[in-house]
Amino acid sequence: MSKTHLRNNLYARTAFIALGFSSVLTIEAAAQADRFSLEEIVVTARKREERLQDIPDAISTFSASAIEDAGIASVKDFTNLIPNMSLIQAQNQGTVAINIRGIGQVRNGEPPVAMVIDGVQLSSPNQITQELYDIERIEVLKGPQGALYGRNAIGGAVNIITKQPSNDFEHFLRLSAANGFDLKVQGGSSGPIVEDKVLYRISGSYQDFNGVIPNVTLGEDVDFMKDKNLRGRLLILPTERLSFDIRASYSKYDGGASWYIPLPDGQPNNTTEQVQGNILGLGNRELQEYALKIEYEADFATLTSVTAYSSTEEYF
Repeated sequence: MSKTHLRNNLYARTAFIALGFSSVLTIEAAAQADRFSLEEIVVTARKREERLQDIPDAISTFSASAIEDAGIASVKDFTNLIPNMSLIQAQNQGTVAINIRGIGQVRNGEPPVAMVIDGVQLSSPNQITQELYDIERIEVLKGPQGALYGRNAIGGAVNIITKQPSNDFEHFLRLSAANGFDLKVQGGSSGPIVEDKVLYRISGSYQDFNGVIPNVTLGEDVDFMKDKNLRGRLLILPTERLSFDIRASYSKYDGGASWYIPLPDGQPNNTTEQVQGNILGLGNRELQEYALKIEYEADFATLTSVTAYSSTEEYF
């Protein structure tokens, strides 16, 4: 074999190997791109559907998958994940203090953040700490939001969207357990009553917790609780342009409250002392919420009407 023929054969094999390697790299690069491609996030923070990257506001959002992965079950859970925002729960379930970007509230006062669930603003700060379950999306807006959310929005707004009824049957059940004999069960069902016309969704949550903080005087734990929650939604679609969204929810909480400890003189940060009170603190709260949302898509705009009623009863 001549040197020229050998050289040409070597070049051809090298080119073939390089071409095959390039094809492998291209396939792997495409797979990596598909794996790490960014999902488009659509929010309704400004009362209409928009892409998150198109909104010139400081917004933190949690999708349904992010809520499940992070184990978010209450407002306090996601405020711990947001910079410059905090929530402190006081002596009972309903008393909270929210701070966002340094704007806080006085004890037992109105919060500086508007809390909105499915377009309905919570009328009482005692409703804020209710259980979050079967949630589609959470949106947190930082900065004054009075133009869109009205009262109590000088610090920002929290927009919580629950999962809507589906046109396909869906069912789920989740069980969890933790120390303190903490047992929780969540479940729900969704689907069509009349396909494409009348859809339903019902979900609930129940938690029974014995507590982990002992009272050395009474010989029992003080942070026990039982929490029952139920929500139902009915979506009626008479035409392609008109919809009626009916939502009802009920929550009943019974648990320990006001477990204070003595502080040694001159040591305000020493919390090593145990709970010693000779009276067991109790806190009970019952919430009822009902809402009707009517929406009509006209040629020139979308017309929306939201009517709601809520009841809050609390004793501690």
